[in-house]
Amino acid sequence: MAEVGYGGMVTYYEEYGWGEQTVLFLHTWVGASAYWLDTMTSMPVPSHAVAPDLWGFGQSGRPADMYSIDGYLRQMREFVQQLQLRHIAVVGHGLGAIVGLFAAVRIPQVERLMAVAMPLMGSQVDDWLKGARTPDIYTRFFRSGPGYSLARDGLVASDWTAVARTAREVGERSFRPLVQGCRVPLLLVHGVNDRVVRPPMPRWLEGLGSAGYVSMANSYHFPMVDEPQRFRRLLGEFLTGDRDMQGLATRVA
Repeated sequence: MAEVGYGGMVTYYEEYGWGEQTVLFLHTWVGASAYWLDTMTSMPVPSHAVAPDLWGFGQSGRPADMYSIDGYLRQMREFVQQLQLRHIAVVGHGLGAIVGLFAAVRIPQVERLMAVAMPLMGSQVDDWLKGARTPDIYTRFFRSGPGYSLARDGLVASDWTAVARTAREVGERSFRPLVQGCRVPLLLVHGVNDRVVRPPMPRWLEGLGSAGYVSMANSYHFPMVDEPQRFRRLLGEFLTGDRDMQGLATRVA
């Protein structure tokens, strides 16, 4: 891993590959950047892939006053500036998808967004994330296999305060207005069996502007782990296609 600093606060990140386009992978509540490595090392198109640990997660710093959407947006703005990233496609997951949605609004270098397991309504987020960490949290959210082990290890290394505080913040909000007004091509992806962020009600998917929606029938919260080949194909379509995300969703359905 590499690191960059901002105001005495360290951001650790994974980095792989090269290309004109940067793909910024942002992790969910239950994990850190390491579970993205399999995807980063088998990208469907040549890309510069980077995956930071948000503050409070993995190996990054623990400035508790920054455990918020605004704090993580500030972290990503500085991260993009320090690494001089351009032509960014964000692939955000859970909490990272919400941070990516705000980044698409406020960071001009972001040109498209794939939001995996992003809640449109805060009520989709499991209440277990909002309280104290308990031993059975791991059996509730993780399945077996190497990809899940990396995610579980990332959560073990994280500050649970960051998980609970941001889950409570998200739980009080609706993100549909931001989706409706998103300035960049936006593709929503959700595992049918997700228990961390429950899939959206069909009526919530109505009136979302130009955003596309893909449902992954054999996936839980980690589609990149549960259906890696399909996820990589979808990622390739997302990175190389035009701006029509609804058309993309129809093609891959």
